[in-house]
Amino acid sequence: MFRFGRRPGNAESAGFVPVSPYDSKEALQARIEHLSGDEAEIYKWLREFYSERWIAETLLLEKCEAKEKIRHVYFKLGVKNKRALIRAYGGLPRPQTGPVDTGEIDSYIDARTEKAVRNGLWADETKKGGNKNG
Repeated sequence: MFRFGRRPGNAESAGFVPVSPYDSKEALQARIEHLSGDEAEIYKWLREFYSERWIAETLLLEKCEAKEKIRHVYFKLGVKNKRALIRAYGGLPRPQTGPVDTGEIDSYIDARTEKAVRNGLWADETKKGGNKNG
């Protein structure tokens, strides 16, 4: 059966070799070693669950160019999408950028809440005698 937008056997004839659950770690590592510098970075970011948009902005590329690079990575690694990549090669936790200063965030939220109460956008339950439902 022919599907629009796809040629039968196109990926196989172009050298696409799908990853198998029976591939050894050495075979998977050999695929990773064939990636170029940018492709290796993209591979790492995909394993850290970063989006296509984030990758495009980081590499200073248009989104369509980033998608094309990501497709090349998928092709070289023998997977069809990010889910298959994570399943075959495993996911990585995103690196921590450092401790978050919650004091700044809390003061910002308090200021926004005060402003909303002053403007009547948010009812302050403590001034009205508490929650009527409870």
